Amino acid sequence: MEKHNYDHFKEHQADHERLLDEIRDITIEFENATELDDERFTQKLNNWFQIHFGTHDSRLHGLAHLIDHETVSESTMKTMIRKAKNAFLRKTG
Repeated sequence: MEKHNYDHFKEHQADHERLLDEIRDITIEFENATELDDERFTQKLNNWFQIHFGTHDSRLHGLAHLIDHETVSESTMKTMIRKAKNAFLRKTG
């Protein structure tokens, strides 16, 4: 996006950074609790993806030639989220 001078790049990047901040907050809560609230974590991610895809990513349709579109199954998405969560927890732990 930055390479192709996408005019909403900074806003798009900031939205990703907000998600990371929220994940960090959940991680801090996890460190102070006995277990991670998977349902809450999943809900936050789902909400973010729905809002992000409906706003920020919808603007990218004009740049569709820059994006590889691939159908991802629900199980693949859950696996990706679980792996990302585990990697994040390892880095912050």
